Amino acid sequence: MILTKLQLQNFRNYEKIELSFDRNIKKIVLLACNAAGKTNILEGIYMLALTKSFRGKKYEDLVLWKKDFCSVKGGVRFRDEEKNLEVFIDEMQGHKKVLKINDVKVKAKQFIGGFNVVLFHPEDLNMLYLSPSLRRQYLNILLCQTSKNYFTALLNYKKIIKQRNRLLFKIS
Repeated sequence: MILTKLQLQNFRNYEKIELSFDRNIKKIVLLACNAAGKTNILEGIYMLALTKSFRGKKYEDLVLWKKDFCSVKGGVRFRDEEKNLEVFIDEMQGHKKVLKINDVKVKAKQFIGGFNVVLFHPEDLNMLYLSPSLRRQYLNILLCQTSKNYFTALLNYKKIIKQRNRLLFKIS
């Protein structure tokens, strides 16, 4: 899978930016001053793969100040097939997230796995020393992108655990 284009609109510090990537280039280097938005571009790419940010859980942080929405669009080429992916967050509807593949709305289950990424940043070095839940979370992210069955099983598992905990709370 190759990312061929990326468009960020009202995303973090970008009102609008469009980037194109040549499929023959193997490495891309982002150079800019501090606080210029290099990590925001990486975050946009991550959102195209997993529909969420690696920095935090609040969607309102993703939307540019005093704007109603943000959008991350990307073109992905896999063999000879080109897909257009979009993650749209509407602040007017309570930060509702809309996912689209080739302009057709889809659920997260269908969206995740259409474009795979692996994120590694300096904080991940702590994964070796901190709790096992961080290691499980990292592996879950990788496996959900490569196996729809694993993703479905993980969603069912989390739902069952939530139901069990609610039941235990009512009993006690």
